[in-house]
Amino acid sequence: MGNYPTAYRNLRYILEMIPQAYYINTKYPALTLDKQIEKTREIEEHIFGWNIVSSTLGKVLDKTGEEIRATFKPLWDDLNKYSYPSVRQMDLVAEQDFSALVTDSFNENLARELLIVTDKVFDIVYAIVLKRFPKVISLARQYEFIEEWQECLPNTI
Repeated sequence: MGNYPTAYRNLRYILEMIPQAYYINTKYPALTLDKQIEKTREIEEHIFGWNIVSSTLGKVLDKTGEEIRATFKPLWDDLNKYSYPSVRQMDLVAEQDFSALVTDSFNENLARELLIVTDKVFDIVYAIVLKRFPKVISLARQYEFIEEWQECLPNTI
């Protein structure tokens, strides 16, 4: 069963939240968690959305702004289609399966597309987490099937 628009909105939220957390944690590492949250409130009016995502990915992946834009902006744009209520959002689901708009019904095509997008988002999440906590990399490499993840996590592995 799936509520596809909600799942996409949640992926969009994660894709912005993790870079924001990385930015605050690396820029203000001495602050307590409470102070980091306060700092986030102060700056979120100015540093949010694609700006924080692209800036963080540039640092994490050591790529230029153009490389980041070419590789990741299409994913960001696709996720944004589901972020706000709109006719366009309804059309995206209704074209595949109208019942998926009003119920949590299963649609194989929508589910497969969602899995592909989920892989892309969590590839970014893992890359950011491993950049922030590099000691975890050696532990992750010990995982027996880690190389099989290469296809789904090209930016992480």
